[in-house]
Amino acid sequence: MPNIFTYHDYRQYLGDYYTEKKAKCPAFSYQNFSQKAGFSSKSFIFNVIKGKKALSRASVVKLSLAMGLSKTESAYFENRFL
Repeated sequence: MPNIFTYHDYRQYLGDYYTEKKAKCPAFSYQNFSQKAGFSSKSFIFNVIKGKKALSRASVVKLSLAMGLSKTESAYFENRFL
């Protein structure tokens, strides 16, 4: 998975995470990703990556859990990107 500490843009990070995950598992989709993170909208993550939606602190927590980020990675995600 991409190293979050090398990113300055959460949209780029999420896009690269999705691309890598999709390459490893073709059945992986934006819908799967959004559901795993607990979002009611199937297209939430797609819209975030495309710049149509923004992340809140609560959504960062959900995404961190869904991506299996460590505490340090999660803290960086929240503090660097918001």
